Amino acid sequence: MFSSINLHNIIQRLRKMRPYTALATVATVLLGGLLLLPLILLFVFVGFIGMTLLRNQYMKHNR
Repeated sequence: MFSSINLHNIIQRLRKMRPYTALATVATVLLGGLLLLPLILLFVFVGFIGMTLLRNQYMKHNR
């Protein structure tokens, strides 16, 4: 599934780049991951709350 994501190939590509380009690439990936992680966690949290509220409403309706 993740055959295209190979650490050895990534390191080789970074070594072929210019130093500042490689640094900018790594910084962009890290910052992107740090920005996306809270959004993903927020999405999961809101989904969990929504499913809980819907389940409670559905259970009250069927009693």
